[in-house]
Amino acid sequence: MSTSFFERLSLGPIICDGAMGTQLHARSGTLFDQSLDAANLTKPELVKDIHLAYLSAGAEMVSTNTFGANALKLAPYGHAEQMEAINRAGVLIAKESARLSGQKVWVAGIIGPAGRAGHGFGALMTSSAYQAFYDQAKVLAESGADLLSFETFSDIPELEEAISAAQSATNLPLIAQMTFTEEGRTLGGETPEAVVAAMQRLQVAAIGANCSVGPLPLLQVIERMASVTNLPLISQ
Repeated sequence: MSTSFFERLSLGPIICDGAMGTQLHARSGTLFDQSLDAANLTKPELVKDIHLAYLSAGAEMVSTNTFGANALKLAPYGHAEQMEAINRAGVLIAKESARLSGQKVWVAGIIGPAGRAGHGFGALMTSSAYQAFYDQAKVLAESGADLLSFETFSDIPELEEAISAAQSATNLPLIAQMTFTEEGRTLGGETPEAVVAAMQRLQVAAIGANCSVGPLPLLQVIERMASVTNLPLISQ
């Protein structure tokens, strides 16, 4: 890229792609009963077609199919040993899609929580989670991702652990997103303002919310974040 991601952020809004998992389910004709991330190895053309569809629709950023591709999340499916291969393939598929589109595209290496949604970070051994995040971030960065995006985290401590691990593994720009309830709080009970304070301390490139409960509640969360920070905001 001729400009850095931070320079691009200063120029105005970036249109991101949409969800990967729902598209994998819809396009496969059947529900995946295995890891969605393993599709990078078993159904790479399907993953590429989804990227290309989003790029054709106007996306300037594509997200790797690696949301659950840390070793802890892959282990129940028997794919922990394939962590590196799955993440590396995820980046390569996204980069090939960007090349085929003929557009300037930012490839975001996606990292999701290490634990199960709603179970909180306390259910995990911190050292194990840190290592899982570190290893995934390192592979995504070495494979050529332009930035890393942390998505659908439900409590601040786990997101802090993930970002700290990534900062030890790479110098890539980091985006932090959490999931919120109808009440405008994370599943861990934290407010948008608390999320901003925690993420500003870690000096991430952008802060926001994704998934969750639909456009209007997310807009309200983003408005609250905007009232307490000048950092770029992301809503997906």
